[in-house]
This record gives sequence, structure tokens and C-alpha cells, in this order.
Amino acid sequence: MIPIPGTAPDGSVLYTRYLSGLRGASGSLVFPHALTNGEQAREAVSLLRETLSNQPDKSVVLIQIGPSTNLSRLLDTRADVHSDLDGLEPVKKKVRFLAVMAGVFDDVSGFGQTYRRGTPEANILMDIGSAQRLFESWPTELIASGLEIGASIVFPGCHLPA
Repeated sequence: MIPIPGTAPDGSVLYTRYLSGLRGASGSLVFPHALTNGEQAREAVSLLRETLSNQPDKSVVLIQIGPSTNLSRLLDTRADVHSDLDGLEPVKKKVRFLAVMAGVFDDVSGFGQTYRRGTPEANILMDIGSAQRLFESWPTELIASGLEIGASIVFPGCHLPA
């Protein structure tokens, strides 16, 4: 494995750290951002409600790459300054579909170990109750992608074997 900045001791890439510090040939950030510390981040569920309220109907595609906690909490929200709609209603109105990284649908080797079909995936295990709630109650199309997809992607692409 070629060592790259932002790798964990086991060699896996810490994507956010790597990408947030990535600089182009001119030295400027490839992905400019103002947030430099997680403590500065807005509360997620309120931000989700505000974002949904400002979008055209059925135009939002949500991609969940971690635990289901915030999206599950979104389903339980009440009307607020961003929307007069409760819980499921803003999701039904604004979201076209939700794609989640959640599952092991085929035997796969990756990230330094072998995973067997049906093994609970890390994004599910981090908050099982929220994942169950999401899969039971999400009101739009929900597409789950398996660990085997991520395990087959080499990141960053510039480090592909010759």
C-alpha cells in the first residue's frame, strides 16, 4: 500500500480529513470549506429540515454514508421555523429517494478482512434502533448499497496500481 496523507494506522483512508485538506497545483483547496472543526457544525436535524424546505418538491436525493441517527430523528420532528410540516411530511414532499450504505449482500474481502453475506454492516451497528426505524418508516424509495461496492473502490484514484 502506498502511504498517503490522512491514513489510519491500519492503512485505511480517513476520507473527510484527506479530502478537506486536498490542495490543487496552485496550493488552494480543491474543495473549499469554512468549517474547520466539528464543534462549529450546525445541528444536523434542523439543517436537514431547513435544506428540505428550500428545495423543489421531489428534487432531493439523500445519500446516507454513516449511521441512520439523524435521518431517523428527522422523521420525528414537528413544525418549526423552517417548515409547517411534521415528521414524514417534508420527506414525502421533497425527497425523491434515499440511498444508504447499509448491508453486506455478497461475500466480500476488503478493508483488511472478509465479510460474509448477511453480516451486519458498520453503519447499521452504530445505531441499530435508528436503522430499524429508517427501514420501517422511510416514506420514499430507499436504495441500500452493500459493503462490497465500497470495498471494490480504490481511493484515491490517483493511487491505482500501474
